[in-house]
Amino acid sequence: MHHRNVALLAAGLAATTLSGVASAAVTMEDFGGLTFNAGVVGDVRSFTTEQLMGNGTAVENANGSVTWQQTNTIGGPDSGWTISSQDITFSPNPFINVAFTFTNVTGSTQNFVVEQSLFTTETIPSPTISGAVDVDLSDADADGSATLAETTATSEVFYNAFIYGTDVIDLLGGDLPISTSFPILANASDQLFPGVASPVALNTGDEFGIRFEFSLSPGDSITVNSGFLIVPEPASLALAGTGLALALRRRRG
Repeated sequence: MHHRNVALLAAGLAATTLSGVASAAVTMEDFGGLTFNAGVVGDVRSFTTEQLMGNGTAVENANGSVTWQQTNTIGGPDSGWTISSQDITFSPNPFINVAFTFTNVTGSTQNFVVEQSLFTTETIPSPTISGAVDVDLSDADADGSATLAETTATSEVFYNAFIYGTDVIDLLGGDLPISTSFPILANASDQLFPGVASPVALNTGDEFGIRFEFSLSPGDSITVNSGFLIVPEPASLALAGTGLALALRRRRG
């Protein structure tokens, strides 16, 4: 069911940009539930909603979703990684779209995990799910090469969408590793669209989101654009063309 067609994915990204201009600032009371985890496998660090609000701005979009944009770089030499240019657009009823640039600042190839999630306000007994991911690899330290691969430490895919702890979509399982030489970018894309039946139900209060698991060469960066959409029935997937689903914005770090 996976489709690896860059042109098709690019068309999907262009067709699903959020409509409307941000309408209002969002307060902590409005923002609750979004969490973010990142780190080297075995040393993953967690960031709460309050910490995210302290390092970014959140606005409500015209369609009722919220976009949080990171203000300052997260991580550093002590953590072995940095994340910059991150924004997360989400709605608890329910979708999440994630874009960020991640850099390995250690001196060796490392296995990493990055995860963004929130808690739904919906109950959908038989949801249909869709997902998409696009990743660019860059030789950020200009040493002549960069490599991005799956990690077999915890997963053999790059993108894992999950509902209440159960992985429901796996993408980029057969498209990695990719490598590049300075200054050329390498790219990989994958999607599951218009969607399939979820193996698990979605219940009010369930956590859902996207987890990225990968091996990245030292000093190098990836820029990720991705989305995960949950709808009640197949017919509702028509929303994906209206600007409410998989609102991915093409970005390069």
